[in-house]
Amino acid sequence: MKPWIHPQERRSRIYWTIQIAIVVVVMIGMPILLLQQPTADHIGISIGIVVVGLVTLVISLRQLKRLPQEYPQAEGQDVSAD
Repeated sequence: MKPWIHPQERRSRIYWTIQIAIVVVVMIGMPILLLQQPTADHIGISIGIVVVGLVTLVISLRQLKRLPQEYPQAEGQDVSAD
């Protein structure tokens, strides 16, 4: 049986996981699209997208790891109930 998970923790996991997936797609896709016709602006924007994406990934992964501490399991809760 799966252990009980706080409903808000489950929603937060879904949110952060989807955000990570979207950031990875944007970090890969946008520079590819922009660098098909490289100009100084496109190169700068591509570098900016990658930098902002990396910062966002670090923050998202840190938040995802912190979720079990934010929503601890209640002491007297029956975890075997479905």
